[in-house]
Amino acid sequence: MDYKILDRIRKVLSLTASPNEHEASLASIRAQELLDKHNLTMKDIEGESSGTFDVHTLKIVKESEAKPNWKNSLFNILSVLFDVVPFYFESGLRGKTREACYVIGIQSDTQIFAYVFDYLSKTITNSLKQELIKIKNKEIAVHKLDLQAYKDSFTKGMVDRICERISEQRELRRNNPQSRELTIFKDDRVQRETDKLFKEHEVESKKPPKFKHWENVYQKGRRAGDEVAINESIEKERKLMLESD
Repeated sequence: MDYKILDRIRKVLSLTASPNEHEASLASIRAQELLDKHNLTMKDIEGESSGTFDVHTLKIVKESEAKPNWKNSLFNILSVLFDVVPFYFESGLRGKTREACYVIGIQSDTQIFAYVFDYLSKTITNSLKQELIKIKNKEIAVHKLDLQAYKDSFTKGMVDRICERISEQRELRRNNPQSRELTIFKDDRVQRETDKLFKEHEVESKKPPKFKHWENVYQKGRRAGDEVAINESIEKERKLMLESD
């Protein structure tokens, strides 16, 4: 088997994860053309991939880290959009039971997820801090008893809108017929490993938490979510990963 051809196809396949739907679509088409030309399938690529499609488990949020409602919601929703499976594992820490957040998926997907989750978590935290400064300076009138509702409403709006924007981009890529084989192939591998993990260890998955929110503050959060740079940050990490390979 020509390993140069395999390497070439793998490099093209790596571009199918691009948040730029045009680039991802072209990469999917090109990958399928190369597979057909050389009479190969995704199973052939898997067999010779040297870890390209290895399933990987990665800790995203440590036991000691704070986990506000919006961060748990972001973790759960974002994991679906990046083709990884979220789960939680409890452990004892200084006499207390603490919970860590993990994802399982194809290694490149878990790495991209970790970067995007960290970037968006910091971005949302900074936006919330700016809102709290305005409240402290009395630029925004909020009673102290309503402060938590304000924070939940604003951050939920940001999380929902950011995830909607990413979802719109991902759906354009997934709807391309040439990309479906790769998606199904990856999903099948991840599901097998997830079933095995859940069977062997006491881990759990969770549904996104429910929020009570103020509609006007929620909409303000959504507008803030529209201002977050998404494509640029994801593209930067993807290029760094390609350069490191």
